[in-house]
Amino acid sequence: MKTKRLSAVRSDFGDTVVAILAPGCHEAWTEAAPVIGSWVGLASADGTGMSVEDDDGTVRVVLEEQTTYTVRVAGRRPRRAGFGEASLEAITSIGAHESVFRLDTGNLVGLTSLEFASDEPSNQPTPIAVRIRVRKLGDPDADFAWLVMSVVDAIRALALTVASPTGLKTARTQQGMSYSYEDFLFLRAIARDVERSVERIARNPHRRVVQRVEAMDSWVAPEVEPGQLASIASDPRSIAVVSEIEQHRLLSPGARSRFTRSNRHLALLRLPATRREVSFDTYENRFVRFAVSSFRRRALAISDAARRAGRPTLAQDASALALRFAALLRLGPFSEVGDLAAFVSTSQVLLREDDYNQLLRLYREFVLTADVVWDKFRTLQENRDVAGLYEIWVYLETVRAVATVLGQGADSDDSIGALIRTLPDGLHVNLAEGRRSSVRFRTSRGLVRVAYNESYGPAGVDPRPGAAGASYSLPLRPDVSISVEAGTGRVRIFLDAKYRVDGLSTAFLDGQAIEDASNEPEGTFKREDLYKMHTYRDAVGGAFAAIAVYPGSERRLYPKTRADFIARGGVGAIPLRPRTGYVRSEFVREIGALLEAGSASLHNQAGDEDDRAIQGHEDEDGVDTMSS
Repeated sequence: MKTKRLSAVRSDFGDTVVAILAPGCHEAWTEAAPVIGSWVGLASADGTGMSVEDDDGTVRVVLEEQTTYTVRVAGRRPRRAGFGEASLEAITSIGAHESVFRLDTGNLVGLTSLEFASDEPSNQPTPIAVRIRVRKLGDPDADFAWLVMSVVDAIRALALTVASPTGLKTARTQQGMSYSYEDFLFLRAIARDVERSVERIARNPHRRVVQRVEAMDSWVAPEVEPGQLASIASDPRSIAVVSEIEQHRLLSPGARSRFTRSNRHLALLRLPATRREVSFDTYENRFVRFAVSSFRRRALAISDAARRAGRPTLAQDASALALRFAALLRLGPFSEVGDLAAFVSTSQVLLREDDYNQLLRLYREFVLTADVVWDKFRTLQENRDVAGLYEIWVYLETVRAVATVLGQGADSDDSIGALIRTLPDGLHVNLAEGRRSSVRFRTSRGLVRVAYNESYGPAGVDPRPGAAGASYSLPLRPDVSISVEAGTGRVRIFLDAKYRVDGLSTAFLDGQAIEDASNEPEGTFKREDLYKMHTYRDAVGGAFAAIAVYPGSERRLYPKTRADFIARGGVGAIPLRPRTGYVRSEFVREIGALLEAGSASLHNQAGDEDDRAIQGHEDEDGVDTMSS
C-alpha cells in the first residue's frame, strides 16, 4: 500500500495543538482528513512530502531531510524547539497566542523526536516521535538502507585484507564494537546466499568412509580383520557347540578336525570383522552447522536488543532471519553432525569447493568485523548526517574502483593514516571528518595512493613546480585525493562529494554566465561549486584534475576534448548515485579514464624533463643551441 503524502499534519494533545507545515503549504484545515491516531493531514498536491506511520504502536511523523518546516504550537506555548534537542527560539513574541518555529532538518536522517522546552516545566508539551527520511534518492528508505549496507560492505571487504587468511577465529571477540543494525543489514544481505549454498551442500554433502571393527555373526561378516583374530578367545560367544551339519556349513574340511573334540562339534559363530560406512559427520559439515548457528544466534541477539530498545519492526525482521537460518539447520545431514571443536582453515574442501568456500568467506567477514572499531560511525540508530555518509561512500567506491582498474588489492599506507589500523582492541576504521586516511596500490610503474580528507596547507614557496603536497595560498582539504607516482614525478586527481547537488546548472552545461547566483535552480551546481574545483586545480602542487561527484546523471569535463584533457587535465563533474541496482562498472570506467589521463600526463612530464636535461647537457658542452 502506497504511503499517503501530506503537505501538513496536525494533532490535538488535549491542552496542546501541534501543527507541522511543509514549505509553501496553505493551511486549509477544513479539508484535512484523518491519518493515524490523533493526527489529521492535508494531502500533498504533487505526491511528495511528509507522512505519519505506525510502527507497532509507536506513531511517528515522517519528515524529509534538507527541508525547513513551520511548527505551530497552541495551548502550551514552549519557547524553544528542535529535533533531538530544544535549541531554537520561537520566532513569535512571548504574548502571542501560539509559538511558531522554523525548523530545518538539514542532513539529519533516522529516528529522532521533536522536542519542546519552556521556562516553566508545566508549560512544556510532550515530545513527538519523528523519523527523518532521505529525500534525494529514488526510493528514499530502500536506497538509504542500500547506501548504509554498501559502506558497511566496503569496510568489511577491506578488513579482510588486513587479517591473515589462516588466522580465522571460531568466535567473535568480546572487546570489539559491533552494532546491531549493521549486523542486521549484513545478515539480511547474505541470507539468500547462505540458503543457496547450504541447500546445494545438503543435496551432495562432503562424506567420508568410516571403518568400524566389531564382532559379527560369521555368516554376515563382510570382511575379517586378521589382526583382531586373537580377540576370538576373549569373546565367549565366538565359539559354540553346533551340530555336525552346521559345522560342515560353517567350516572348511581342513578346519573341522581342529574344531572337533570328543565327538563335540564346534564352530566360529562370531568374528572380528570390518564394517565400512559412509558418514556425513565431517569437519566441513560441522563447519556449515557452526557457521549457520552463529548467524542464527546473532539474529536472535539483534531481535532481543531491538525489542528492548523499542524497535518492534527491527525485532520482527531479525526474528524472521533467525527462523530462516534455523530451517537450514534442520536439513540433513546438518541435524545429525557433531559440534565443531577446532577451526582448520587449510581444509581443501572449504577452500576449493564453491558452496563450502562461499560459506567460509561469508563467515570470515562476519567474524572479522567483530574486531572492527568504527570511529564516529552509526547508522539509523540515531540522527545521521547523510551528506557525510555519502562522502564516505564516494571515498570507498573510489578505493574499490581504483583496485578494479589496477587489478590488485590495497595495502596500508602508513601506521597513522591507514584506512584500517590493527590495534590491541581491534581493527580501527579511521574514517572521520578532518582525519586523513589512505590506502595505496603498488604497480609496475610506481604507486597509486587514495586518501580521504587529506589536507594541503600553505607552503612557503610555490609547491606546483615540484608537485609538492601543499597549497600556495589557502589550506585546502578535498574529500578524496588520488596520487599517481612514478619515479620522482607525481600528479594528483581530486574528487569532492556534492550530496546536495541533483544536476548541473545551465552555466555549467552551456557556459553561460549567471549574474545572480539566486537565479540558479535549487539542487544544481552553484558557481562556487565549480570555483572550488578550479581552486584545487590551480593551488595544489601536482594537481591534474578536480572533479565534483554528485548523485545525478549528467557528466561534464572541461576542457571538452579528450586530447586536451589528457594533455593538461581540468575540472568537471561525474555522477555517482547510491541506489538499489547500482552498477559499479560505470564509476569504474570514469576512474579508469582519469587514471589513464593522469598517467599519460605524468609520462609526458617525464619526457619533457628528459628533453630539458639533454638541452642543459648540450649547453654545458658549449653548443650554441640558438644557432643549431
